[in-house]
This record gives sequence, structure tokens and C-alpha cells, in this order.
Amino acid sequence: MTMKRLALALLSASLTLFGGCSSGGAGGAGETGTVTLALTDSATDELTQFEVDVDAVTFHKAGGATVSVLPRATRVDFLQLESLSELVAVGSLPAGFYDRMTLSLDFSTASVLIVGQTTPAAVLDQDGDPITGVFDVEVDLTTGARPFVRAGRGHLFVLDLDLDQSVAVDAGGNSVTFAPVWTVANDTDAARPVLTSGTLQSIDLANDTFYVERRAVDDTVIDVFAVRSSSTTIYQLGGVVSLGDFGLGQLSGFLGQHVFVQGTFDRQAGAVDALAVETGAGVVGNGQDWVFGHVVARSGGPGADATLTVLGRSRDLGTGTRRYNTLHQVDVSFADTKVLRRGFGATYASDDVNVGQLVWIFGDLTGTAMDATGADGVVRMVQTSIFGTANGAVVGGELSLDVLRFDRRDVSLFDFDVSGTVQADPAALTIDVTGLATSGIDSGTNLRVLGFVSAVDASGADASAVALVDRTAGPKLLQCGWAPAADGVLGTSGSAVTIDVAAATIAFVRDGFAPTTLAASPTPTLVGLGSVGFYRIVQRGGVSLYTSFDAFRTAVASRAGTAAVRHVNALGRFDAGTQVFSALTAVVVLR
Repeated sequence: MTMKRLALALLSASLTLFGGCSSGGAGGAGETGTVTLALTDSATDELTQFEVDVDAVTFHKAGGATVSVLPRATRVDFLQLESLSELVAVGSLPAGFYDRMTLSLDFSTASVLIVGQTTPAAVLDQDGDPITGVFDVEVDLTTGARPFVRAGRGHLFVLDLDLDQSVAVDAGGNSVTFAPVWTVANDTDAARPVLTSGTLQSIDLANDTFYVERRAVDDTVIDVFAVRSSSTTIYQLGGVVSLGDFGLGQLSGFLGQHVFVQGTFDRQAGAVDALAVETGAGVVGNGQDWVFGHVVARSGGPGADATLTVLGRSRDLGTGTRRYNTLHQVDVSFADTKVLRRGFGATYASDDVNVGQLVWIFGDLTGTAMDATGADGVVRMVQTSIFGTANGAVVGGELSLDVLRFDRRDVSLFDFDVSGTVQADPAALTIDVTGLATSGIDSGTNLRVLGFVSAVDASGADASAVALVDRTAGPKLLQCGWAPAADGVLGTSGSAVTIDVAAATIAFVRDGFAPTTLAASPTPTLVGLGSVGFYRIVQRGGVSLYTSFDAFRTAVASRAGTAAVRHVNALGRFDAGTQVFSALTAVVVLR
């Protein structure tokens, strides 16, 4: 499973903001604050899609009424939100503290896909029964973790559905057991970038602003978001790149089309400051067939038309057919196919689409063959994660990596021979890491590199990095599970929670590479890391959230004594010698 992108300082800051302050701006009866709602996810390596309708989000005021913020259902693929928060609605809430929230997910037409499968998985509840309708998830916000809404102020609530800790995958049975784990962050200015997508409604050139309608599942309008443009905003319009005022002016030709915006959110103004804007050809929802996945092979060298073999999913609008984990043959034209990088203000050519690259391609699909050679053919290169082990220290700004996988695809699936020329040696893939922090990287360091694969027959490195994550020194993920759920496996000793893994079906500590198996002795223990954290107990669709490990430990001792334990997950640091896991965040799921 992938590790959560979590920094200790960021989490501590967000927790500090939860409690707020009861003085100044609290407001009296009838006074309200404005709340913008965003959804995000901490993804899992075991799934490639988790698309579901978010039916409702309701807030319960401490000692007061329940208020709904999301008026109508909206479709969300949480696996696309690993590094972004998606804005979905704006509403008013009475000023004050809130002690409970409910997230309603409608699985009637959900599409959940396990890595390697070609058909969607069955989604099951903790009792093994199919989830086929609305599934309500409640989170109780204990003292110290209650968000505070101020009268006359704007707030941003980010709901994180933590798939990393919410699902148990049975790949053989093609099923997913869903015990949802989620948290709420309030007014976290240092949070990940936001996106908004919907229909381009109108443009106000005088104020450098345009407006995007967020549409519900039934195509009615949920809310309208204001998006502010600047001189540095990157526009990709119909596959053509432009910048700033010129791009905003060109946007008028795309009114009524689906638009995708990445940026930052000004919660007081209630507006998105756009970094990158996509619409027209090359954007989902604008009438084109598409293929999304990794280029696992290519025929056609530099300067020539080429055929890309793309392993992934697709949608044929004409027939309504969806395919998953399928090989597609995509024809691209060196002269005519438009090639972009998401979020980049430059244009590229089909030569830049090489083996290993993650792509979203738009054209005409017939079966598993796509023609992207026409005037509306677009290839959008998406930031790719390359997982591997360093072959040594970085030299001259270049890293040599023994590649394990590209995103969730094993390296053995990729053929690096392009028309007789080998593009890269996956056992020694060279990556340009100029400008990135590389201290401590040496032979054996496990790394996640985010970036783009270099062009066909390019000189220099095989890929370029925009970010680098050291998984060897980074946080670890503890996973313990029992099937069926087991009694008496959790206890307490001093300030720790003890875990009996003798009968566990899963008992690992992972970093995204080779897992460490937990032994029965010495007894694995869970302790808190730092003065605050996110600690949760999940039972029967309800989530109790604690920011104090001591309060969490006390609750575990009480509740695990009367309910069987399904699994325990935690994120933090691990001492293999003592089997002590110091957790910044932890989850106990009870039957």
C-alpha cells in the first residue's frame, strides 16, 4: 500500500486549528459562517479506481441542529485525489462548534477496481454483505478535535476518505471490504492544492475571473465557483497552450464545455486562484473517447508516427463501453497529435511520449484501438511515480534507480525496446534530480520519484524528477488484520496498546517496498508519537476521533474488550528490535 503524504508539522498545525477559539467572531443566534467543502483521499496501491456518488454531507452542531452542506449527489473518483482536494459545494453553517459529521456514499452505480482486474469489484460491508445503496459514515469529533465556524468568516473543510486504511482487498475473489476511515481538517492553509471541475458558465474579463458550475449526478447545478486568473495562469485549451490574459480571452470560445482547474483556494474570498486550466479537446466530458494508463510499449522512433501500447482503462462514448486493466493500441501522429504535460506551459511532440509514462489520451476508440492522429487528438502526460532502490549516491545531479514499478504497475510489464533501440535499463534507470534535496541517498535507499519519462532517443537522463520521497527514512505503515474478527487481541500496558499477532492473518510493517513481518514476541506495541495525532476507532459505520493517544488507548481498552477486532493500522515510526510502533495516526476497526 502507498504511504500517506504526511508531514508532522503540517498535521500538528491542522490539529491546532480544529479547536479554534470561542472568543471574537463566535456570533449569536442566527449568525452564520460560509463553509466550502472539499474531498480528498489518501490512496491505496491495491486499487486503481474508487468512483462513487457522494450523496450528502451533514454537520451536527454541538447542542444544536443538523445542517446539510451538499444539496445534491456528486460523482467523485477518490483515487484521482491523492495529491489534490476537490471542491464540491459551498454552504452556510450556524456559528459555533460541531461535534459530528456524516458522509453519505451511494454505491448503487459505484465503480471500484482492484489492480490487475478487468471488471469492477464487489464492495462488501464488515459483515460480508454487498453494499449496493447509500452507506452512511459518521465521525464523532471529540473535544479538541471539533471544528469551529465563525460568524461572517469563510472556512474550508477538507474531508479525507483514507482508502489506505479503509479497505481490505480480496484480489482472488475480486471483492473489497469497506470499513470507512476518514478525517476532517478545517482551514488548513498549508494543505494540498485544490481542483474544481464542471461546466464553464461565464467569464468576467474586466475582473480576470471566470465561473465554473459544479454539476450533480442528475446534471443540475450544485454550486458555482469563482476562479481568478493571473498573468502566470497556464491554459491548455483544446490541446493548445497559452498564458495569462491571452488565455483568459481565448477561454470564451469554450463556454458550456467541461473545464478542469488546479489552483489554491482563498477561503475568505471564496475563490480559486488558478494555476492551470484545461478545457476543450483533451478533457473528460467534452465528447471524446479516452484511454488512461501507462505506455508499456511503443513502435515508431523519433520524428515518425507511432503506435503506443497503453495498459489501463478506457471509455468509448459511442457504445458506452468501459474497459479496465486492458491493453490498448493508440496511433499518434508526429505532425498532428497535440501533446501536453498537465500543469506545464509548454507544448510537446509525440516523441516525448515514451515507455513508462502515465498518459490520458483522447481520440476515436474502436474496441481497444484508438486513433489519436486527428486534429482533436490529444495526449496529456501526467506526473508519473517511479518506485525503486537507489544504486548509489546522486552524482552530478543524476540518480541511478533499480525500478520496482511505475505507479501500481510492475516493471516487468514494460518493454523498453522502441523500434530496435533500448530506451532505458530498468535496473539502472537514470533520473535527473537537479535542484531536489538528495542528502542521505545511497545504495539501497528506497525511493518514490515523481516526474516524467524523457523523450524517445533523448540524450541525458531517462527521466526527470519534480519531487523525491525517501521511503527508507520516511514513515512506515503498520497493518494487522484478523479474519474472522478476533477477541482479546488488543490490550494495554502502561502508555501503550499491545497487539497479539499470533493468530493474525496479516501482520506487517510496510514502506511500499519489502514488508517486515511482525513476530509474536516481543509483543508488538503501539504508542503515541508527539503530543497530538489522529487516532480513530471505527465500528458499525461510526468513527470516533481522538487527538490524544492516552484518550485513544483508554477507549481501545474499553471497547475492544466487548467487540472483536478486525484490523489495526497505523502510520509512524517502527523499531524492529523492540517491535514498538510510534504512531502519528492509528485506526482500530471493531466488529
